[in-house]
Amino acid sequence: MTKAYGGHQSVPVRLVVTKTVGHKGEERSFIEREETVVKLHDLIVKGGAIAEVTQGASGKVSDSVFYGNGTWDKIPYSVEVFSSVKLQCDQAEDAIKISQEIASNLARDALAAGLLKATVEILQLITEDLFKDRFNG
Repeated sequence: MTKAYGGHQSVPVRLVVTKTVGHKGEERSFIEREETVVKLHDLIVKGGAIAEVTQGASGKVSDSVFYGNGTWDKIPYSVEVFSSVKLQCDQAEDAIKISQEIASNLARDALAAGLLKATVEILQLITEDLFKDRFNG
C-alpha cells in the first residue's frame, strides 16, 4: 500500500524472478522476490476520494549457453520476470489516467532492468558455479 507524505508518496515496485537451468528432468529453478521503493510526487489532493491503480508487466528470456562445438553441447536456461506497481491517486478521471501511465512505465522499467539483471546472474551461475567444469576445461 502506498503512503502519502510531504507532497510525495512511496510506491513499492515488486518483482518476482524465476530462473530455470538445465534439460528436462534435470532442471533447477530459483525464485526470487524483490521490492524497491520509488518516490513520486503525491497524486492525492487532501480531502479527496482516493483510488488505487495497479499495473503489471511480465517477460521471459529463453536461450542456451554453449560449452562445446557439438549440437547438444549446451545448457538451456530461462528467466521469467513479473513486475507489479500499485499507487494511489485522486478518483478524478485525469488523475487515474496519469496514475495508470506512471504505474505502467514503472512496471515496464522494472521488468527491463529485472530481465537484464537476472539474465546476467543466470549466465554467471551456469558458467561459474553449476556447470563450471564444462567451461573451465
